[in-house]
Amino acid sequence: MMTSPSVRLENGPEGAPLRHVVIIIIIIVIIIVIIIIIIIIVIIVIIIVIVIVIVASSTDCDDPLLHLRVFLNPFL
Repeated sequence: MMTSPSVRLENGPEGAPLRHVVIIIIIIVIIIVIIIIIIIIVIIVIIIVIVIVIVASSTDCDDPLLHLRVFLNPFL
């Protein structure tokens, strides 16, 4: 098991109690899940921006905000 030296010194030579290890594992899993969700949201936003740029550049409209509104209408 991975325990830091400070935890082992505070809790004796046997290492951290099982309850502390479970709490640490739960916290690490929650942090990893939050990071994955943030990465997925960023990727979705980047894809939406790229699609908007492609749609706006492929048309000869003078108002790019009109295309933005048309594209975002299903989401609003």
